[in-house]
Amino acid sequence: MSQYVENYLEIGERRRHKRILVSPQTFIKLVKRGAGIILNISEGGLALTSAEILSAEHLAPMRFQLPGSQEWIETNGEIAWITKSKTEAGIRFVNLRKDTRKKIRKWISQRTSHAQVAR
Repeated sequence: MSQYVENYLEIGERRRHKRILVSPQTFIKLVKRGAGIILNISEGGLALTSAEILSAEHLAPMRFQLPGSQEWIETNGEIAWITKSKTEAGIRFVNLRKDTRKKIRKWISQRTSHAQVAR
């Protein structure tokens, strides 16, 4: 079981926005250094895993594409939680533009009917 799942089981649900699993896997570019894979996303943030140790300076700015989209989403984020290994983290979007939030919300709503909701 991944540390992400173990953390969820330990802390329970505290999210304001429903997250959905991202499939197919989507890469996220941490502009200052490194990359990762998005595990799930909501209009308020995302969870990611990385082969590199994550730290706050890796997170601003970041860019990614939602599956099926050709548009890049560029935003900043802050760590909401991080695993002991520091390779999986929950990221809260910071200063996300309204139009970008709408794009994420629309993408989620299109997939909610046939996608598994992240827990």
